[in-house]
Parts: sequence; C-alpha cells; structure tokens
Amino acid sequence: MADPTQLEKYRNDATLTLQNLSEVLAFLAEQQEETVGYAVEALENCGSPTASHWPTLSAALNASHPLIVYWGGTLTGRLLETHGGSLSSESLHAIELELCRPLLAASDLASKERIVWAIGKLPAMERATQQTLESQLPAAPPRLKRLIEEALSTALSKGIA
Repeated sequence: MADPTQLEKYRNDATLTLQNLSEVLAFLAEQQEETVGYAVEALENCGSPTASHWPTLSAALNASHPLIVYWGGTLTGRLLETHGGSLSSESLHAIELELCRPLLAASDLASKERIVWAIGKLPAMERATQQTLESQLPAAPPRLKRLIEEALSTALSKGIA
C-alpha cells in the first residue's frame, strides 16, 4: 500500500497517483482528515484513467465507503469521456452494468449524482440502463433528476442500443 506520508506528493503527480490508484482510493476511507484531503486532491488532479484502470474503478464502484464510490463514478466518467470511443463494445457493456449496480444500491446522494454523470458519458446507452435511470426519477431530488434527464437526453441523441 502507498505510504500515507507520500500522499502529499501525489497531489501534483498524476502519473504517481494513477500508478497507485487502488491505494489512493483506499485512503479515502481513512479516519485522518489530512490523509483523506491529500487523497482527494490527488484524485482531483490525476486526469483521466485508462482502460487498464477499469478493474480498480469497478472495485471502487462496489465499495462500501461512499467517498470511494463517488470517486469510482468520477474516474469512470473521466475514462468514458476520454477513451469511451475507443473501448470495445464488451468493455462498454461491462462498465455500463457496473455503473447501474451502485446507482440502485447507493444511499449517498453525491455518489448517485456522480454515477449518473458517468452514465451520461457512455457513447451509447442500453435499454436496461435507460429503464434504471427512469426508475430513479420519481424519488430523485432536483439535481439528481436534472442529471438523469441530461443522461437520458444525451442517450437519445446518441441512440439507445
């Protein structure tokens, strides 16, 4: 595991952060506020992960800690935004499934918002994902509702598979 004293260096070193992504994500669950703060700064500044980071992002989306899920959604959205067009249909399908699971299970609003934002970055949306998003609309607070509507609108313009 990455040394917590090294986290301060990660804030300005995207390569180091991405090389140690699973460890940096794990630091989000720490009790020490300073450690969490350094981990968040490192993730804010790390840019976009690549497809090779998907196993780590998938684990983050299924974590029990809401801040890890939040960052799993954020980084998955960045991955899709930057590399979505070059990912295989099988990879995109796996990512889409993994995004829907925590959306249904998460109770943390910020995590749900990030996951919906990431879904909106998909190059195309499957019908099941559309239905999952629509099922969230009735109870969604205003911001989440807006993000869902944006994701659905974007999907309709790109085409639903």
